[in-house]
Amino acid sequence: MATTHTIAKYQLAYYGRRPSESDKIAQLTFYNNQNELLGFIAFFKEGQVIPDNSEDTTRFPTRVYLRASENQLDRIVDMLRNEKPCYVRYNSPTHAFIYTGTEPVGEEEAE
Repeated sequence: MATTHTIAKYQLAYYGRRPSESDKIAQLTFYNNQNELLGFIAFFKEGQVIPDNSEDTTRFPTRVYLRASENQLDRIVDMLRNEKPCYVRYNSPTHAFIYTGTEPVGEEEAE
């Protein structure tokens, strides 16, 4: 069964030099309105093998752990800053994502 959460708050952390090339370089952590941890998306150096996405169903709320390449970081931060609502969804280790709610066409255009 899929897990979906509405992201109300986020925290961004950049890591300094790490001892292992396989370590993440940045992480966006997601929270709901009650400041409960919903999960994170970890970013890895370009060209690195990226671990599968996962979820932890032993926690409440279920936590969603996504992984991505560093070239996705700016776009995802931009989405979280400028779009509302934003969601995180986990279907499987190879099918998990962050997305926005439905928006009208031309929402930012003046008539």
